[in-house]
Amino acid sequence: SASAIYGARAAAGVVLITTKTGEQGKTQLSYDGSYAFSNPNMNFGFLDPQTFRIAVNNEAPQIIPILGDENTVWVDEVVQSVTSQNHNLSLSGGNDKTSYSISFNHMINNGIVKYSQNKITRAAVKVTTKAFDDALVVTAQQRFSFTEDNFSNNVTGTALSFDPTRPIYDDENARWGGYWEWQRGLAPANPVSTLDQIDNLGETRRSFTALTLTYNLPFVEGLSINVIGSADFRDGKSQYFRPTTHLSGLDSLGGMSVGANKAYTYNLEPYIAYKTRFESIDSDFEIMGGYSYQEVSQENYGYSGNN
Repeated sequence: SASAIYGARAAAGVVLITTKTGEQGKTQLSYDGSYAFSNPNMNFGFLDPQTFRIAVNNEAPQIIPILGDENTVWVDEVVQSVTSQNHNLSLSGGNDKTSYSISFNHMINNGIVKYSQNKITRAAVKVTTKAFDDALVVTAQQRFSFTEDNFSNNVTGTALSFDPTRPIYDDENARWGGYWEWQRGLAPANPVSTLDQIDNLGETRRSFTALTLTYNLPFVEGLSINVIGSADFRDGKSQYFRPTTHLSGLDSLGGMSVGANKAYTYNLEPYIAYKTRFESIDSDFEIMGGYSYQEVSQENYGYSGNN
């Protein structure tokens, strides 16, 4: 019966989710949080600067004169400890007619590549009240979320293969932002330069509002009139920026792009339900009929350019 009102949209089944609500009695305030920390295994099986020089001396001594003087472990410069923190704060309470719950969540996840981060903030309010001798039950809820992402470029492969005898920085190389670069053919860009100079950001806002009404008709036991309405709004944007001081291929013109998307989903589902039990045959009988309306809209736009 849960899928009856959803028609074709319930072909694969329906998942019913019950959110937290307040309970009758005194107001309750609660908090729980967690913090996780881990270090990546840095033993990737690649040569460190010293063993790299030994390998060159044994296998390709003719290129020893062009080796640099530094001892740079590039992978150490582009990865970070993975951390995660999660905080939950909730307030709930109510009486025999009305219950409420308010919750707040804040979560920060830092990825293995430096600067990579996912940050989410959520807030929710839910209120349920009864009227007309508890025949009418009204539930209203509002949820908000805000997500921020820093999509660091995955430079770990470049860092593992970059010449460990080269420095990270070159103060005389202002053309490339003060970073050391090969500036030869298809040689890769300095991985630290890529992380420091390129921005790739995103954010998403979401708002969900729902109202549910159930009226149990007093003159027919088991017969109820129900209305479910909801509105889901989503608003996101992305931003990418690469300055002219970042080396890409043989040269760099710099570039940027901005994208945005907006979407909404409206749902309205009024229906009548009747449920009764036949004790003589130890069976339940339920019938439901109604109307389901859904409106979905999405638009995307953006622009990009090079110097």
